[in-house]
Amino acid sequence: MTEIQTASLPHALAGRDVVVGAKKRSGKTLAFVVPVLEKLFRERYTPGRGVGSIILCPTRELACQTFEVFKSVARHHSFSIGLLTGGGNSVDLEEKDHGNDINILVCTPSGFGP
Repeated sequence: MTEIQTASLPHALAGRDVVVGAKKRSGKTLAFVVPVLEKLFRERYTPGRGVGSIILCPTRELACQTFEVFKSVARHHSFSIGLLTGGGNSVDLEEKDHGNDINILVCTPSGFGP
């Protein structure tokens, strides 16, 4: 684990609020993805149960990156993960036909970025 993960994961997994700051590529995203997945797993979330977590990102680039990390780490779970980006007609849900079944919604109001 990275330094930021070692410092924050025990607190986040215990249900405490955590505020962290670190340089790029330090493991910040994974430090909050793991506790979100663990909480939903413990609460037995399934696609039919609805939204259990909303992740709001300041840019489209960060939302896309965060979405990919969630998909990668949660691939062995049955959680449904969606990506919603703003900025014109740019609505991109991973499972458009199952929008009401999304458990984790990663979103941004920004349409800028890749």
